[in-house]
Amino acid sequence: MPCLIRDSYEWLAARRVREDATALNATAPKKGILQWLTIVALIIVYINSFERLGYIASTAIFCFLNVVCLVITSGEFQKLSNSRKLRNLAAYTVFAFALSLVIYYVFTELFNIPLPD
Repeated sequence: MPCLIRDSYEWLAARRVREDATALNATAPKKGILQWLTIVALIIVYINSFERLGYIASTAIFCFLNVVCLVITSGEFQKLSNSRKLRNLAAYTVFAFALSLVIYYVFTELFNIPLPD
């Protein structure tokens, strides 16, 4: 009897996973195209702002906007509470500036490749 209950539970769980995958696959192409177009648009803006804003500022803004746009277009951001959204945005900001500073240091100090300030 316990095996029958366990097997029934596993069957129902597998069924839910299949239904979720089917729903995800129905919206995946639309989300993928929207995410791709968003990234292309952000790259164009990044290229145009690189010289004006300098490497650190333009890269930090680019990274932040990429993460935010991808999270929003994936639909996961809308599921979060307001306090969690604010914490995530703060984390995205820290991540973007830290990443741009690390890459700036690696290129300017380790590789001796000058980047715009």
